[in-house]
Amino acid sequence: MLNDQQMDAVVESSPASSMEGSPSNADAWPSNPHSWASSDHSREDNDVAAAQGRLQRILDQFNMLHGLPGLAEEGINIPAVVVVGEQSHGKSTVLSRILGINLPAKSGMCTRIPLFVKLRDNKAARGGPDQIISFEWQGRDALRHHPNISERDIPELVNRATRELAGSDSAISATAATLTVLRRGTPDLNLIDLPGMVALAGRGAPESICTDIKNLIIKYAEKKESIMLAVMPADSDTQIHHSLALARELDPKGDRTLAVLTKCDKAAPDGLLERVEKNDARLRLGYALLRNPEIREGRHMDFAQGIKDEETFFNNHASTLQRLQAPNTLGIQALVKSLVKLQEKIINEQLPEIHRRIQEALEQRRRERSLLPPFVSNNADAIKQLYAVTTKRSNRVERLVRDDLSDYPGNEEMKLLKKFRQECNDAFAKEILADVGPCTGILTRAGGEKLRDLAMQDRPMGLPGMVKKLPFNNIFRQLLSACEANCQNLLTRTRGFVETIARQVLADSFDSATTFPVLQERLLELQVAALETATEHCREFICRIIEKERTTPNGGFTNHPLYSAILERLMLVIHEKSTVEAGEGDHASPLRYSDLRLLSGDIQAHLEQLRLSGLNFETKELQVELFAYWYIVSNRLMDVVPMELYYAFKNALLTDFDRAVMTTVATDLEALKHMMQDATLADKHARMTARIKDLTTAMEVLRT
Repeated sequence: MLNDQQMDAVVESSPASSMEGSPSNADAWPSNPHSWASSDHSREDNDVAAAQGRLQRILDQFNMLHGLPGLAEEGINIPAVVVVGEQSHGKSTVLSRILGINLPAKSGMCTRIPLFVKLRDNKAARGGPDQIISFEWQGRDALRHHPNISERDIPELVNRATRELAGSDSAISATAATLTVLRRGTPDLNLIDLPGMVALAGRGAPESICTDIKNLIIKYAEKKESIMLAVMPADSDTQIHHSLALARELDPKGDRTLAVLTKCDKAAPDGLLERVEKNDARLRLGYALLRNPEIREGRHMDFAQGIKDEETFFNNHASTLQRLQAPNTLGIQALVKSLVKLQEKIINEQLPEIHRRIQEALEQRRRERSLLPPFVSNNADAIKQLYAVTTKRSNRVERLVRDDLSDYPGNEEMKLLKKFRQECNDAFAKEILADVGPCTGILTRAGGEKLRDLAMQDRPMGLPGMVKKLPFNNIFRQLLSACEANCQNLLTRTRGFVETIARQVLADSFDSATTFPVLQERLLELQVAALETATEHCREFICRIIEKERTTPNGGFTNHPLYSAILERLMLVIHEKSTVEAGEGDHASPLRYSDLRLLSGDIQAHLEQLRLSGLNFETKELQVELFAYWYIVSNRLMDVVPMELYYAFKNALLTDFDRAVMTTVATDLEALKHMMQDATLADKHARMTARIKDLTTAMEVLRT
């Protein structure tokens, strides 16, 4: 047998590679197959115990994280030992020995689903059971959870989960089952057992079974948080094993691959040593050499006896195996110690990265949730969200009517007041003043002859200096009809750009086009209805004011002093008085001839033609009176019509719209709530909130 010094030479400098600390008798086995409380503590055992203490705290954290679905959804993986190997090469046996629990084992395809194994030290076992086992899997219709089961229940439960998840004996499933073992004094490990690799599809198996198994192994083993435990029998050439080839493919540097040679008692020690030394350089974590325990009746292993037999075997071949150098290990307990420290190393390396990824994921999900439309679950929430939207909209409208572009910097198309002024001052004013053109045409001889032909003898009294005749009324009404059309055109154009801007403001008052789409549609209907009401009001106003002008007694009405001034100056012209003289004298009006050019366009040529036309004075006087009065009426319309339009549409966008919204709320609050509810949105909120909760919990766990 090897003494302590010889064994130290075998595993010298290995952090967890010694056979020391193995139980010297089987008495400790039933309750604790891998007891760390041996009476013979070596320095290495103390180191491992310290590592175990650190790992316990970290794994306690990761154990809490492991149950958070949000982490898996974010692709944040918890470090684990992934057991890979080919079919019938002893994967399940190795896992059973690590656990100290008999798992299902048989020839052919035994493992057909991923099996998550959480092995934990049950420090709270004092006064209670030394071991607590639970098993669960997600069934087709519900979670199957079996707490407080016994070891003898495990094989049947694993088989039951496999049948439900994978179906026939030849199929596999990617859905995992979870076995949790809490045992006092046991090492803390996360392990994943996967289906064994096969070269050919067996009878009744899907044609894709080989690829499916390989892809499933890659899914778990390619994660940089994983330690690959590549299991293969010692009595075969390691070069031909697909599992080791795949491990090297996924881990080219060999930093996280530990090869396990089982059935070492079936191979010659010299050949075993040669095989390990030949391949050792490719695997930085080395090899673990195991001797399988004897299988008792009922396919159960005697783990305690297996450790004794294993120790005896390696002691019997000490002269050969002592040439093995670290990190190669001998025996199941040395393998467990290696896994403990390797897992701690991986966790310590990955912990900052995991912390960073959780933090980034949490911030990202919070941003995404902030962009989601708010979810309304009650009437109070509905009113709150509606108030927020309408207030935001009203504030924007009020700023836009003042040409305040703080909400739309640089977007000149949103200047509501500027566009209104452009329409009124440029387009509308030019159209109205263009209607004065016919009057200037009437100032010609042809126009005068037309008026003369329409003249009638009856001349009722009117304003001072005004001669009311049928020709005057006929021509004036023609001008009013043209002006009414211009006013209605102004109304149509104004309604167009006001509605365009209002639609944009309403849409921008929501976070996005998908925010409460039904409510957006309803508010748009209310806004359009308010604008339509304002449009009808303005249309009636235009008709009414035109009708007032048309039906004013005695042909017209004005108190504007400009009328008399214009009329006086025009009369001076047709009486052949010079414009210079017209500007002089005690009784002269302050209006100059140049003012007439500015007010009514270039009429100098027409006035000269009128003066020299040879028409009688009465006709000339009628022409001048018509021009002067139409100038007053057109300017009157250029003021009151735009003012009414501006007031009506502003009132529609603010007061009338808000009143319509409040009426809708008061009429049917439940309908408002339904407008703001969306099943898809509710599901998004629920999933995002759950994920944020998991990530927040993970951050809190890692801070402890």
